[in-house]
Amino acid sequence: VLTGRTLSLTARAIDNEGASSTSSPVSVTVVSPVPPNDKFANRTVLEGNVIQTTGFNRRATKEAGEPNHAGEIGGASVWWSWTAPAKGGVELSTIGTSFDTVLAVYTGSAVNGLTLVASNDDSGGNGTSKLNFGTSVGVEYQIVVDGFAGSSGDVQLNLALNIPPSVSLTSPTNNASFAAPANILLTAKAQDQDGHVAQVAFFEGQRLIGIVTNGVNNNYSLTWSNVIAGAYGLSALATDDQGFKLGTPAITVNVTGMAVPPTIVQQPQNQN
Repeated sequence: VLTGRTLSLTARAIDNEGASSTSSPVSVTVVSPVPPNDKFANRTVLEGNVIQTTGFNRRATKEAGEPNHAGEIGGASVWWSWTAPAKGGVELSTIGTSFDTVLAVYTGSAVNGLTLVASNDDSGGNGTSKLNFGTSVGVEYQIVVDGFAGSSGDVQLNLALNIPPSVSLTSPTNNASFAAPANILLTAKAQDQDGHVAQVAFFEGQRLIGIVTNGVNNNYSLTWSNVIAGAYGLSALATDDQGFKLGTPAITVNVTGMAVPPTIVQQPQNQN
């Protein structure tokens, strides 16, 4: 509360007779400490899939060779690092921060040799920042919050990793054969470890066969009816509650028999 204020302090002594004396005033200025993660080399390590952490950027600086984040000069940056525990999608924001922020994510191990992943200025509302980026497992991402035009205050950093669902096509099996016209049971097993599966869609090549929204014990099924003879490539695509998708490799099934009903033509008349 007192940060940035100059205080005038005095001391007063009173003896047993009630006489008193007051010292000359002493001026004291209360300053904020330098943020521990001011320098890129001293960035704070984050761990986990869902993180909310706080800090500050008062008295933070911009280093030589440091890029302009989100295209802004800034001047009061603080740093974190986070290693992705899984492949997925991250939403990162400074919502809850007390000042106008810029936000960026990089890869790289030196402040003057970073590769930009994503950046944002004001998408979080009220001057805060919000961005999304895709992760690769085991990659270390460097996260920086700076103040727009060098502004400073208390920082809140919010990170949420969404892991795509897992899905496998369990029925039919690859190279299965059926007799035409075939009714083929399509079943996919789908799970989502940080939410729930919203739907599973089944495809023949690029053509949608159908969508299932309600699974039983993580199994999603439908019957593909009246399939004529031919060779078909089948796959499934699972979508979770955050809109992340994962598909299966295609399998081949063969339907044998007459491809189309026979056509009856007029018999030639007897010429005799």
